[in-house]
Amino acid sequence: ITNESTFMLVLFSDRLSTIDYLSLNRLRVIKECDRFSTSGEKLRMEERLKVNLTISKMPHDMEEDAIACAKIAVVKYQSKSDIAAFVREQFDKRYMPRWHCIVADDFGYSVVPDAMNYICFELGSYGVLLFKSG
Repeated sequence: ITNESTFMLVLFSDRLSTIDYLSLNRLRVIKECDRFSTSGEKLRMEERLKVNLTISKMPHDMEEDAIACAKIAVVKYQSKSDIAAFVREQFDKRYMPRWHCIVADDFGYSVVPDAMNYICFELGSYGVLLFKSG
């Protein structure tokens, strides 16, 4: 099965399990990155999508989903506010509202998130903080 046929299988399935959902996000990242044709462009994109997990207080599948959503957003959008809005909107849809997302070059923070709904990581040159509160 190729990535494309797996993608089609997931799209036509009536029920998307968490694993299927994560696979779909990974395929979206791959598809977005394939737009870059030269090896120099691909290398720069790989550097932009390099992840360094700082702290996570959420289930592993949700953690992977947060990172995949952020990668898709970094490829699709230029502004940090658009990246943050995309990630927040995706998590509000998938994991019920009220998610908050901050994307910045450098920041300090003090938040009181709901239990097991918090992640902070570096994605390329950006810091990403995603948490649920309220």
